[in-house]
This record gives sequence, C-alpha cells and structure tokens, in this order.
Amino acid sequence: MSASPLISRLMEALRCLPGVGNKTAQRMAFHLL
Repeated sequence: MSASPLISRLMEALRCLPGVGNKTAQRMAFHLL
C-alpha cells in the first residue's frame, strides 16, 4: 500500500523518535488519523 505524501512525511518525523522504526511509525501515523 502506498501512503500519501503527507502520511509519508509524518512517518519520517515519527521515525526520528527514539525506539521508533518503520513499522511503528506507520502504525502511529495511521492511529493519529
């Protein structure tokens, strides 16, 4: 599944947090929706 550019930017920002990887960032981004 391809995420929109805004969701991708949000996931990039979330990945900067300690202990957050790709999968966790994706889950957090979609949870915020």
